[in-house]
Amino acid sequence: MIIPYQSSWQERVLTLAKQMHKESEAHRAQNFYEVKVLKLFDLSLTKPDRIYFRLFVNGETLIGGFYGILVEPYFSDVLVAKDLAWFITSNKRGGLAAA
Repeated sequence: MIIPYQSSWQERVLTLAKQMHKESEAHRAQNFYEVKVLKLFDLSLTKPDRIYFRLFVNGETLIGGFYGILVEPYFSDVLVAKDLAWFITSNKRGGLAAA
């Protein structure tokens, strides 16, 4: 099931974010800045018109998530979506959870 992020999921999502960081070829050499990541989680609650954060869950088990933003391109006033992060736990990749 896909659900909006809720603060009750914070610890599980933070654990998933750390796993994503560890696996990232592009970012794992950089420090994981937990304070910033937690602020990004909270932004999805305070700015739902610009921040899109959804979790993929099976009951109480977190499978993955998608974090995106809506921004105006430089030459336009329309909103476009940009993904910042999406991740599926390694044991759920390749099946319906990845579709």
